[in-house]
Amino acid sequence: MIYIVGSGFLGSTLADYFSDRGYDMHVINRYDPYHKLNESDSIINCAASGYRRKVYDPKQTITDNLLLPILLRERSNGANMIHFGSWTEECAPKSDYSHSKALATSFLEGKAHVCMTCSVWGGPYESPEKFMGTFLKACATGAPYTITHPFRRRDFVHIDTFCPAIEALTKHKDYAKRYFATGRLRSFWSVYVELCNMTGKQFPNVQFVDDMSANYDWWVEKPEFEDTFRDDLAREWRKLCG
Repeated sequence: MIYIVGSGFLGSTLADYFSDRGYDMHVINRYDPYHKLNESDSIINCAASGYRRKVYDPKQTITDNLLLPILLRERSNGANMIHFGSWTEECAPKSDYSHSKALATSFLEGKAHVCMTCSVWGGPYESPEKFMGTFLKACATGAPYTITHPFRRRDFVHIDTFCPAIEALTKHKDYAKRYFATGRLRSFWSVYVELCNMTGKQFPNVQFVDDMSANYDWWVEKPEFEDTFRDDLAREWRKLCG
């Protein structure tokens, strides 16, 4: 049995992925009760709070990001555990979100698969707070869109690349911190330019605000994935435009 904790972007996408492949799978919404786990089970913790939330609740952030992973580990009964950390733990560590994530990472290292995710994007469940999905939809529809941090850079990994990697982790317990990245940082401006070059179009509905606030770059020496961004961009664009 695969238990998925959380029903946001990653949780919903992984649920569809495992269900489509015939896995025995159950989604848990954070603190829902569930059956006692066995060593042959896997539990994937996708729950998190406190990042880009309009209404910030520090208690909920600590509860979901730190206490929940500890509780899941204590109740795992030897089951395989996969936990998602955040790149902000290392490059932007001052917030409660990053602190709580980092403490969970410290507790779980060697006890679970700890995945330090970067900018995972794509698919039907992508959060409206994320850049890629909202940007592409605006370009496809002509809706007004403002990029407030055009020179901030991210390492984009498509969800279709990410899901098989998580599936592979459910099959073993060789626990190590894993940086799911391509090693290729792109600015939001360069993504816009790449879309223009790919489509041969300009998008006058997209406006830029040259915000020079702190830019947190993040990279790893040994990326997990090859850089397939251009192919992923073209595929998502075709889905939107037919």
